[in-house]
Amino acid sequence: MAHIFEKDGRRTQAYGVRLSVDWSEAVPEQMLLMNVPEAEYIVFEHGAFDYEQESISVGGKLERAMKSFSFSDTDYKLDEAAGRIAFFYHDPEQFEKWIRPVIKKYM
Repeated sequence: MAHIFEKDGRRTQAYGVRLSVDWSEAVPEQMLLMNVPEAEYIVFEHGAFDYEQESISVGGKLERAMKSFSFSDTDYKLDEAAGRIAFFYHDPEQFEKWIRPVIKKYM
């Protein structure tokens, strides 16, 4: 899943798959094929877990970690500019993680 940030401050949720940069096959009409530019990100990750027993608690832990993280001791802040994308990866046998775009505070 991904959040695509829009011009008016809203965000859209999207579901998709990662494809190689040289993908040349057709995609279904309702799908959007886009290149995600290289950028800097912050990753909030939880390791492997039992999906049946821990899914809700793991999601809650990640949400709390993201909400409580302080950028005050860093040179970065979240980048929610139009067109930026935050990614969510869910594979309970390996991890659950949010990858969120950041930008230098003083550009």
